Amino acid sequence: MAQTGYTPILLYATPTASAVPSAANLTSTATGAELAINYTDGKLYYKDNTGTVQLLASKGALITASFSIKESGGKLYFYYGSTAIASMDSSGNIIALGNVTASGTP
Repeated sequence: MAQTGYTPILLYATPTASAVPSAANLTSTATGAELAINYTDGKLYYKDNTGTVQLLASKGALITASFSIKESGGKLYFYYGSTAIASMDSSGNIIALGNVTASGTP
């Protein structure tokens, strides 16, 4: 229910697991852009300037251009693209593909 004096914002939505909107479902112009949410998967989508549907956000994951972090089975997994490059368990133990430097400056 909308507050008095406010306009509710509605997104295209689906409860169907793994469903992704098609480019034809979304508008992306200089006057505005539409978003779509899959509330079962916890994913938010938009259409970019080339007309391609892109994942904007996902529950349990930090989405950036190349890096992402996902939790699974009590561990955090750090990805570059689709490659897992490191993991950390609940005790703070870290496993990495490359070298790990302690007490350094990032």
